[in-house]
Order: sequence, then structure tokens, then C-alpha cells
Amino acid sequence: MDLSIPRDIAKLFPNSKITILRHRLNIADIDSDIEKYKISTLRIIPFESITAISKLIQGDLKSFAESHIESHVCTDLSTLCRDYPYRIKYSIHVDNGISIYSECVDIEILMTIIFGDLIKYFNFYEGKRDDIAFKYCNIPQSFLSYKIQNILSSIAGFSKINIESKIGYAVLENLYRLSNDINELILIAPCLDSQTFETIENLAKVMLRNPLARVFILVSAPSIYDAKICRSSYREFFTNYVKLIELRENLDRLYVCNSEAASIELIANRSTYLISYDPRISDRSEFVAIKDYSYIDSFTLKYLRDCLCTTHIIRNHKHLS
Repeated sequence: MDLSIPRDIAKLFPNSKITILRHRLNIADIDSDIEKYKISTLRIIPFESITAISKLIQGDLKSFAESHIESHVCTDLSTLCRDYPYRIKYSIHVDNGISIYSECVDIEILMTIIFGDLIKYFNFYEGKRDDIAFKYCNIPQSFLSYKIQNILSSIAGFSKINIESKIGYAVLENLYRLSNDINELILIAPCLDSQTFETIENLAKVMLRNPLARVFILVSAPSIYDAKICRSSYREFFTNYVKLIELRENLDRLYVCNSEAASIELIANRSTYLISYDPRISDRSEFVAIKDYSYIDSFTLKYLRDCLCTTHIIRNHKHLS
């Protein structure tokens, strides 16, 4: 893993001590993928990404920030960032492509919301500026061309996953079988009992064998109230929540977020949406398929924004949740 300091970060903070803790290289080069006809295998190309690319090509960084960053960052997170004046909410600049830096916002999640599978062409860094955590993304210059924008415009959209069975054990078997075709999985789990945690752990490990996959797990933060609603002990709820956080630390591209929900929900590739009114995952859970595209799109965006708002870089401060 290359942990050298990117030139533009060093230029931005010449008097700071910069430490790179993690560097995720781009999986592929977009020109190579186009030449080898691999571009059509992308499964999640949000329509938003096309307008975002257009603004970046034109160098309209102000409009890009207003339309594609501020629209996703929740008010609570913006307020939280302002409470710590020495933190940089985000910075966008041109240097060997487009670079986006933040000491508040999880840039990886933000770029996933905007660009979907196209993040395979980006470089991501995680580190510290002095004692302040940051995340940083570089969008290479080779990605920013009208030719590429036109190609992506012609294939934009989401690849639907066909899961015919609606019974818990069969749904999970289908997810395992189709794991190479699922580049993004969102799982909402209201009740984090031991069986649910075990299911999440097994599912995440299988899904993340796909090098492009991202897995988002949304759960309630442990509380006595939620434990009672789930008819489990607070101790079990809290223990499994801690185990889930530990799992996140050990699995790259697994995101654990907080969100209020009353039922189990599964969203694959932003196009296949299954919901069960059972509050916990079991082999006997019965799922219903949601087929309304606008509903799927709305709730996918809601849950991804919940992740962006609750999985922020300043979450480890002692005063933060």
C-alpha cells in the first residue's frame, strides 16, 4: 500500500504534519475499460453523475459543490463541523484532475452517492493533518472528458437483480449466488440480535469479495427503548452493535450507519428493493418486492444520506454520538 503524501495535500498544508493511514488505489483506468469494452459492465451509474461530470469538466466547482455536495450533506453535520472551527468542511481544487478534501464529511460515501460504480476510477486517501482526521479523493484528469461523459450518458442507470423467492433463507441464498453482480447492498436491520449479526457478518464477507462492492448496514444506535421494542436485552443489543463496529474496522468498504427503521429492508444496486415487516432477520422472514422506481430511488437516497450524516470523520470526538 502506497502511503506517500499526495503532492496537492502537501502543497495545501506546508506547515502541517501529514500522515497517510490508508490509500485505496483506483481499481481500473477508464480509458482502458472503454478500449476493452468493460465500461458496459458497470451496474450503478447514477444520472446525477452525468451532470456532476459536466460541471467538473467545465471547471464550475462552485456549482458542483452547491448541487452535488451541499444537497447531500445534512444540516446537522454542517452545524457539527462549524462547531469545530479548525476543521475544514471540504475543499475542492484542480491539481492533476479534481481533488476533494474534507475533515468532516466522509468523502468515500459522498462520492459513492454521486458517482456509484464510477468510484472504481478514483483514488481515496485517509489520514491525519496534525491531529485532525481527513479523507481525500482524487478524480483523475483522464476521467474528465466530454467523450467519456457521452459514453456514460448512453449507459447510465441501475442494473436490476432478479430475486424471485421472497422467503428469508432463499433471499439470502440468492444474494450469495448473485454477489458478483451486486456492487452495492443496503441492509436496514432494526433489531440487532445475535442471529441478525451473524447473518450480516456472513453476507458482508461474501459480498465484499467483489472488489467493487460496497455494503451499507443501517441500524438503530443501542438504547433500552429499542431493545424492548425488539424484545431482546439491552446487553445483547449493545454487544452485537460493538461487534458490528469491530467488523467494520476489519472489512474495507463496509459502512455501519445509524437510521430509524421499523422493518428489514434490502436494496441491491439501487434497483431491487425487498422489505419484510419482521423486525429481525430469520429464515422464515417474508419479503415483499417494491417495484415503484421513484419510491426505490427516494429511499435509497434517504438511507445513503443517513449514512453520510452519521458516519462522519468527527464521530470519534468525545462530545459526538
